[in-house]
Amino acid sequence: MYRQLLCVALFCFTHTLKAQVDIDSLHREFQTAQQDTSKVMILVALSKFYLPTEGEKSLQYGKEALQLAEETAYQNGLIASYNNLGKYYATIASDYDRAEMYFQKLLTLYKAQNNEIEIAQTFNSLGVTAQFKGDYISSLDYLLKSLNSFDKLEDEKRAALVIVNISSIYRFLNDYKKANEYNDKALEIYEKLHKEDPDNKRTHQKYAYALLTKGVIYKETGEPKKALENFKKSLAIEEIYQNKNALANICNNVASAYFDLKDFDNAEKFYRRSSIERKGLGENIGTSRTFIGLSKVKIQQNKYSEALIFAKKSFHLSNKLNAKENVKKSSFLLYELFKNLGRIDSSLYYHEIYTTTKDSLFNIEKKQVIGSLEHDFELQQKALVNEKQATGLAAKEASLQFHKQINIAVIVIIALVSLILVAIYGAYKNQSRFNNILMKNRNVITLQNLEIKKQNVSILTQKEELEKLNKIKDKLLSIISHDFRSPLNSLKGTLVLLTMDGLSSKEIRDISLQLKDKVDTTSILLENLLTWAKSQMKGFTIKKELINICELTEENLLLFNYQIAQKKVKIRHQENCSKRVIADSNMVRLVIRNLISNAVKFVNYKGSITLENRVFNRFLEVKVTNTGNGISQEDQAKLFQENSNYSTMGTDKEVGTGLGLLLCKEFIEVNGGSIYLESTPEECTSVVFTLPIPQEDEGTGLELGKSPANANTRQ
Repeated sequence: MYRQLLCVALFCFTHTLKAQVDIDSLHREFQTAQQDTSKVMILVALSKFYLPTEGEKSLQYGKEALQLAEETAYQNGLIASYNNLGKYYATIASDYDRAEMYFQKLLTLYKAQNNEIEIAQTFNSLGVTAQFKGDYISSLDYLLKSLNSFDKLEDEKRAALVIVNISSIYRFLNDYKKANEYNDKALEIYEKLHKEDPDNKRTHQKYAYALLTKGVIYKETGEPKKALENFKKSLAIEEIYQNKNALANICNNVASAYFDLKDFDNAEKFYRRSSIERKGLGENIGTSRTFIGLSKVKIQQNKYSEALIFAKKSFHLSNKLNAKENVKKSSFLLYELFKNLGRIDSSLYYHEIYTTTKDSLFNIEKKQVIGSLEHDFELQQKALVNEKQATGLAAKEASLQFHKQINIAVIVIIALVSLILVAIYGAYKNQSRFNNILMKNRNVITLQNLEIKKQNVSILTQKEELEKLNKIKDKLLSIISHDFRSPLNSLKGTLVLLTMDGLSSKEIRDISLQLKDKVDTTSILLENLLTWAKSQMKGFTIKKELINICELTEENLLLFNYQIAQKKVKIRHQENCSKRVIADSNMVRLVIRNLISNAVKFVNYKGSITLENRVFNRFLEVKVTNTGNGISQEDQAKLFQENSNYSTMGTDKEVGTGLGLLLCKEFIEVNGGSIYLESTPEECTSVVFTLPIPQEDEGTGLELGKSPANANTRQ
């Protein structure tokens, strides 16, 4: 609903062309238009017409309009195109960076024209776009600029809507007191404007929007009765004008309030009305919300087959629209429904999607919390600046007062100088006595200073150590709270399914194999985390010995037999197994396990993993290659950076902590070797490391892939 309310806010200054133009006449006008400028504006009108219902057509006409406007250097056409494309990318495509780019271009043109009203309106659009992104500081900055401009222009109508948008920011920062204050200001303005001009449709509809926002605030603060009261007031206004999109949105909120009040019959009635109002408008996020609401109502009515149908509709539409919050809600409903129906595989599938999406949204929420903290900090900084300015004014006043009294002060100073001369003479007589005392204490003070310096060095060392330990603690907590949440939730979901009654032996075996796989994967993640923590806090002891790399490789491959079989991966060996290296076996074992784990994680279905080595310059060079999507140059640069904690999901949604390659790098280098990565996008990725070999094992270099006697393949 947040997105839908902001869409209303973004389109607040434009007319709904669908009710005003005949689409066929627009096409006819375009065919007969003689001038390019006329064609540009008709293309923009077509783009706006299709914007609420057919996004692809809207984008096509919008791009054509912009291209023609640029070719003809048509200023008004550029303005219309930038504005239209900005709204498309903000509300339909969810590409907020591109939306901001077009609005910034629009702002530049309006500033060149010195068009104050349009500048203020563009600030509003930029503010709403930043709010979509979760960048509340920038959003509030843009909206306050818009509000200040409208206040200077004495334009209450436009200012009121900006005030509602500011209220929305405070609502999402959970500052409901300020959200209410701003929304009440807007309602007061709209009530006054409506009394002055009762027939003004646009003012009346904006009043409905403010009432809707007021209802949302009440709903989120646990007051569904008051929320319902405001939703119905908003609905009554929109029913006068029959704005289908607004009616559908409000009906969703009315239904949600009835659901909170446990009036499920009325909840179903308004969800179905919302669905009816949306007919002909195309599918959007609101449609997905309606399906979720109907599914929840059907669950409460014990009509599970109908609930399943609505949950599936919402899930597929939410995925299509990339609406992650609705994907999370619908996948959880499907997980619960399939679990109750005894459909184990389907239940597990949707539980995996639910946990993955939930973790993704958790990261976004963290950014929003950070945005809230940054916002509070910025307000505090502004308060300090104001305080300093006030202090400066007081200082100027004091300075004026000082100059008035300066003449009196000169007379007093002359008198004091005489007294000071007398005091100096007395001090001179006592100086020799003081010097003797100072000399006696000088050595004592010097010793004390040396002791203090030693203590300061010790304190600084302890401070640095504590800061290092604190960073390690923060990183551990971050990884435990986020990167372990998904695998543990997945384990929990699998265990829930395993404890259900009525499972066949085959189902129990399949689930048990999946459970073992998840436990093994989680165990590797935990071992990486604990090893890294130990190395950071206590360091580690190296015990070097002769190691056969091939033996360690075979040992670790056995750990991943299940995943390899699931993905139908081919394992290819092209190794020189006669050569040994000098290194710590436990460290090398962890390195090989991590590299094989990564290869299995990112290999594509029915792909291959190749293990190779060769002797080169007194080192054994080991290479682990997997086919798959590869890694971009930009992401390659992040892999071995200590503070990046970079990690991505595998081809089967496997998760990691981002510590594996860091540990590999640290362990290889401490054993006298090196490690690097090679990747070709859309083809393969290779990780190569080297370790020293003893002199008696040195020989002629063997090229990678040139050991036919030792080459073998297994699947």
